[in-house]
Amino acid sequence: MASVALGAIGAGIGYMMPVTAATGLTAVGLTATQTILAGASLGMMAGGQIQQAQSQAAVMRQNAAIANRDALQQQQTAAYNARIQENEAIQSQQIAAYNAKIHENEAVAAEQRARFEADKAAKDSRRLRGEQTALYGYSGVQLTGTPLIVEADSEFMDEANQSNLISLGATEAWRFRSQAQLQNYQAGIEADRYMSAAAETKRQGAIAGSALTAQAGVDRYQADATILAGNTQAASTILGGTYKAITIGNS
Repeated sequence: MASVALGAIGAGIGYMMPVTAATGLTAVGLTATQTILAGASLGMMAGGQIQQAQSQAAVMRQNAAIANRDALQQQQTAAYNARIQENEAIQSQQIAAYNAKIHENEAVAAEQRARFEADKAAKDSRRLRGEQTALYGYSGVQLTGTPLIVEADSEFMDEANQSNLISLGATEAWRFRSQAQLQNYQAGIEADRYMSAAAETKRQGAIAGSALTAQAGVDRYQADATILAGNTQAASTILGGTYKAITIGNS
């Protein structure tokens, strides 16, 4: 369309070139018809230049649209991957908290078992000493001297056994609580790693998206510059051709 319109404009310029009345020739030595055709040719050439510039600009605008689309996809993909990594961090902490609760329950159970075993041992030892005292009394043995020492020694061993049971339970409970603390610590490290990876994923997505958005801006600018250059070149073609024709005619 632009080449046709400019061809008509060029033909109009050729038609308006001065024609001598006697010969029917223009100032450049061409007939009116030839001058019109020459002007039309200039106009078609200028129109072709504009069309070429518009085609190139259309490609650049298409590239800008693709760059914008890719920028959005980059950012969306980065955000999605970051959410996955953040969810993994949360999940690792939740699993650690669940396991820590289990270990704490095991620790409490170990302490309870130890107290139960110690109480049971204490009851058994009291019953045994009671039976021993009854047997001593039945046999007429006084609780002095060796029998008293034996009973005191038995009571001491019973108390030591009870303390040992409590200590074993406390040790087992400490082991469970240590495992819980270790799991929480490891989960914290793992969660930090996931969160750091998520932050880096977002950063890389933002960088890639910004680069593509900037490229889209460059493509749009170049498209506008190409259109302007095409229009300028077309105008120069028409004006330059007209000026040349007039100059030749006047020489």
